[in-house]
Amino acid sequence: MKISTNNYLLAAVSFMFLTSCGEGEEPKIDCSASGFSVTATVTNTETCSSAGAFKASSSGGAGNIEFSIDGSSFQVASTFDNLSSGNYTLTGKDENGCTASTSLNIGSDVSTISLSVEKQNSGCGSSNGSIEITASGGEGSYSYKIGEGDFSSSNQFSSLSSGNHNVMVKDANGCQITETISLLSGISYASSVKAIIDTKCATAGCHVAGTGRQNFTVFATVQSNAAAIKTRTQNGSMPQSGSITADQKAMIACWVDDGALNN
Repeated sequence: MKISTNNYLLAAVSFMFLTSCGEGEEPKIDCSASGFSVTATVTNTETCSSAGAFKASSSGGAGNIEFSIDGSSFQVASTFDNLSSGNYTLTGKDENGCTASTSLNIGSDVSTISLSVEKQNSGCGSSNGSIEITASGGEGSYSYKIGEGDFSSSNQFSSLSSGNHNVMVKDANGCQITETISLLSGISYASSVKAIIDTKCATAGCHVAGTGRQNFTVFATVQSNAAAIKTRTQNGSMPQSGSITADQKAMIACWVDDGALNN
């Protein structure tokens, strides 16, 4: 049987197609031709808040679009919230792996209140502590409160015991800031507690070197055992011989509650 020249050409073209593409080979994607782009609607940080947001959208691209603001963690959700003010790069990725990016800026309309604090220690077992607050950065005049009290124009609080005190400041926009301020009793190890330890605990045959017990002539050892010293002096099991007064017990307890400072 005679085969025409046209059949030879058709067979040759078919062979070239199979060898250049291969069975099941994916065609290459030209991302530049897809018209893929991303945009976003930005919500600036609001007064009294540091949390801005934006909602991403896209055009072009293939299939479901995912979004990212760090270039690596992509999500189907198009909303990004709880963002501080600043510059961001929004990247979109389609099902073909094509990407598109745009730069965004979240502005700030925040009244940022900052505080500076002057405080006085309370004394051991006393309520002589005080706090004075200076506020800045907000809008208009400020009002102040401590704990569960009411707001007032006074920025000074007195007759405070040692411990943590929550202070809140509010500006004319109603923006608020809360800080926890710690007041100490002010008991000094060097001038008050050390003498008690040296004369009542770090004595011959007791808490000194060579006895097999904790050596309380070394401050670091006293400090690391401060909680136990407080417990034992309060329940009377320390010192082992003799006794200490109620005032001495109180000073040890106050020093420990202050953080067992090397003061």
